Amino acid sequence: MKLNYLVSSLVLGALLSPTVYANTAPVTAQLTPTEITQIAHGEYLADIGDCSGCHTAPQGQPYAGGVKFKIPVGYLYATNISSDKQYGIGKYTYQQFARAMRDGVAPRGNLYPVMPYTSYRLINNSDMHDLYLYFMHTKPVAEPNKKNDIDFPFDMRWGISVWNWLELNKGTFHPIPGKTALWNRGNYLISGLGHCSECHTPRNLLMSPEFSKQFQGSMIDGIMAPNITPQELKRQGWTMESLTHLQQSGTSVKGSAFADMYIVEHDSLSSLDRYDRQAIAAYLLNENVNYNPLVVKYEKIPLIFKENSADGNQEGFALYNNDCAGCHGSDGQGKPNVVPTLQGNATLNHTSSYNTIAVIINGIPKEYYNPTDSFYPMPGFGQSLTNKQIAQLTNYLRHRWTTQKNTITEKTVEEVRKKLTPTSSSI
Repeated sequence: MKLNYLVSSLVLGALLSPTVYANTAPVTAQLTPTEITQIAHGEYLADIGDCSGCHTAPQGQPYAGGVKFKIPVGYLYATNISSDKQYGIGKYTYQQFARAMRDGVAPRGNLYPVMPYTSYRLINNSDMHDLYLYFMHTKPVAEPNKKNDIDFPFDMRWGISVWNWLELNKGTFHPIPGKTALWNRGNYLISGLGHCSECHTPRNLLMSPEFSKQFQGSMIDGIMAPNITPQELKRQGWTMESLTHLQQSGTSVKGSAFADMYIVEHDSLSSLDRYDRQAIAAYLLNENVNYNPLVVKYEKIPLIFKENSADGNQEGFALYNNDCAGCHGSDGQGKPNVVPTLQGNATLNHTSSYNTIAVIINGIPKEYYNPTDSFYPMPGFGQSLTNKQIAQLTNYLRHRWTTQKNTITEKTVEEVRKKLTPTSSSI
């Protein structure tokens, strides 16, 4: 199930200027200056929720829908949420819009919880109103919605009412006493519009997030959404600086985002203002701190050298030199704007080797944020390397450049191959 992740708030310059945005219909003379400001804020909030990431197909019109989601009982297609009155949501009243966002009930019926209304219900009234104004002024796109392909009886939407009754949290967002405004802002963004729990929290038999295991990681489209608990992030060496920079550029001293998280970084997180990026970092690391405008520096990480480069794994060492060192460097230092470093790389250093193996098998497509933050595509080696060779290479990478010392076997690699879906095979 592809769900999207994260975040954020208010770009002052956008709020003070009646700019006409690419996804916004021309502002009419009937709008007041206040409404123009609210629409601009609503667009920023839509970026926080990564609405475009789910509702805009590749090479498609903004918000015209058509993105295909694989779920355990079939396939769903994202709907048209442009302001078109026939196929989109242009006829929605504010009450209908808010009910769809918070309760998953649209004028046409119940929404499947692939739409993260379980998180969006925490959006406050002011933000919800600005979102509504923005979507009512997006460019209308007359694109019919695609029919879902859901197995019986799950195609009967009335059954979702039962799920909502059993699993939908009816609470609202409340700041935590004793926490700073920055930390609480991060909590609001992560828990609500950012909907991070939808991907990074394991699900129970009814496919509802298990909040007793919040942020401990979950499988999404054949890729592991990693553990992002404060304990694990701190173990890997993440700091306020590195997490803030990751959101801004999609890169960090720990590597880059990939798969669905690249979409979140590219379409959502990179749009955030400095305060909100810092708020998210403070909440994820559970740092009860105040805003610090100086936390924008890009951290450097010292190169790690070992006397025995093979580290007892001559086969893995040879595979690395043959297939990887040409781009990542003999010491894993990487190349700026070409390939990320392997020194302290978060994917390598995760307690699970799953994503490392998946990336070796399938590769990663080109990632572009801006002229100074981008990476070349990484080829997949799933056809050229055997399971035994991939295990040897994975062990070499993790043993040399991380603190992970568990040994990966051919069986582990074979299990990963079986879980990789057609969607994830394109990474």
